[in-house]
Amino acid sequence: MQLFKNNGVRRALILSLLAATAVFAATCTKEILMQQDPPGQLQVPQLAPGSDNLYFVVEQMPYFKEEGKGYDGFRKFIAENIRYPEEAREQGIEGRVFVQLTVKDDGSVGNVNVVRGADPLLDREAVRVVEASPRWVPGMQNGKPVNVVFTMPVTFLLPGGEPDEEVLTMTVTSSPPKGEPEE
Repeated sequence: MQLFKNNGVRRALILSLLAATAVFAATCTKEILMQQDPPGQLQVPQLAPGSDNLYFVVEQMPYFKEEGKGYDGFRKFIAENIRYPEEAREQGIEGRVFVQLTVKDDGSVGNVNVVRGADPLLDREAVRVVEASPRWVPGMQNGKPVNVVFTMPVTFLLPGGEPDEEVLTMTVTSSPPKGEPEE
């Protein structure tokens, strides 16, 4: 004896079971996600857990306090202190150097290295000028200063005219930190 003589009834039963299963699965997933990430809490990723507590993102990001304020001040510091390498200028070498640095919990800059270089001449100059940076206001997490890692591009450009008219730009891709003092 056949349980369902009509294919329409069988199809309707299967579709309703699939729909009920989908709703149940979605409800369970939502409940699990709500348990893992309570509203208002931010899970801060650490670069190396248990090792110097290096953060990428914190409640209050560090900011540069010399030569103006914030990232514009740091760009100004870079532009005023960079020296386009003479050999690179003569050879017409240009490029973008991605420099990673750590703003330490005391505001000093350390662990400066090239993540992606353009040319060894430009790489060395980008590292030199970033290492010469004065202290920053450190990043804060849970009311305490912490070490924060940044990666910043420094772009070296030579105009088509006189070699003495080199142009340097320093671009920061993230937005200014919250809580940065106004000028």
